Amino acid sequence: MMAGKVEMKKKRAAKHPPRRPTERDLFGGKPNRRARFEKAEYAMEAARLIRMMRVKAGLDQSELAARLGVSQPRISTLEQGGGAEGPGYATVRLVAEVCGIDWRNPIDLATESVAGSALEGGV
Repeated sequence: MMAGKVEMKKKRAAKHPPRRPTERDLFGGKPNRRARFEKAEYAMEAARLIRMMRVKAGLDQSELAARLGVSQPRISTLEQGGGAEGPGYATVRLVAEVCGIDWRNPIDLATESVAGSALEGGV
């Protein structure tokens, strides 16, 4: 009997796919929630940029950590957008310097091999 209920739920879900959440669904109409979400989004953008620069420079996390004078787990945290508010501007600039990259120039970062491997989770 339990299996029958599960099957019915699966069929119902297949007929009626979930609707796309609205802004009200996501933030509950509360501006502070939206602000926290936007901060998290910026943190993830900075994290992706740090990873792209590291990959473009041909470094693994341990090598970048050694150049920056921090631990490898700290680099991992940065690349995940971790920290109080994620990687800051100064951190991104410092990573760019040690990687020998002009991070303000999108052409310097946007090579096919880097963009593909960094965004798809490769090293």
